[in-house]
Amino acid sequence: MYEEGEKQPKILATLASNDNRLVYEILEKSKEKEDKYASISLKFNGKFLTIIIKENNNEIKRISFQAVSGRPKKDNGKHYFTYEKERQMLKDERPIPEGEYYITPLSENKDDGVQELSIIDNIIGSVSWVLSKVKLPKRGEFYGSSFVWGTIRIPIQPKTKTFTDSEGQTITRNNFFIHGGVEAGSAGCIDLWKDNEEFFKIFLAYVEKYRDRILKNQGKIPLVVKYEDSTKIECDNAAYTKYCKPIGKESK
Repeated sequence: MYEEGEKQPKILATLASNDNRLVYEILEKSKEKEDKYASISLKFNGKFLTIIIKENNNEIKRISFQAVSGRPKKDNGKHYFTYEKERQMLKDERPIPEGEYYITPLSENKDDGVQELSIIDNIIGSVSWVLSKVKLPKRGEFYGSSFVWGTIRIPIQPKTKTFTDSEGQTITRNNFFIHGGVEAGSAGCIDLWKDNEEFFKIFLAYVEKYRDRILKNQGKIPLVVKYEDSTKIECDNAAYTKYCKPIGKESK
């Protein structure tokens, strides 16, 4: 028998040599108890998308990747990302609104789980983007190709949310994703741009490690979006925005 809560099992009683089944059951229950409180979650604060790992209710690791949301303001040759409440409601520019969301990377439904860009998707998305400039309809699941999305993405759920602005007007937002792309910035999505592939490589490794716990939570991984009022990100003005830095204190 083993004392509960010990990292290294402490023998409290010696069992007869033919009691292997009892020892097996005790060890299995102990393992189940340890795994019960393992969890993985995400947090986005307008500067970083952070993977948070907990075991036994204790946070053991944070891994942060630079990310932004919304379209940048442009001023004096610089791009700025800000996250004021009013800006969260602006059409075609707004960042993802603050709130509680979730993602389902283990879903077998292709509309809810991880979506990888195929060669065909990339071709269709690229051609459709060019043809849309002459007012032809947009085509393909990855409209704009890897330039806009990167090579992998995942939908943020719920897919539709309703908000009320400062004037009491009801605004519906939808089609949120975590994704990459060449340029920093995407209306309504969390954009990892240059770090997208690295994020998904690390994130999906943890998803596989904690697969059983995630499935017991209906396959959901929580995502919290919470901005600081003073958050401001300054980026260069290159067409391929590779350099961005938070202005002021960096907090993950």
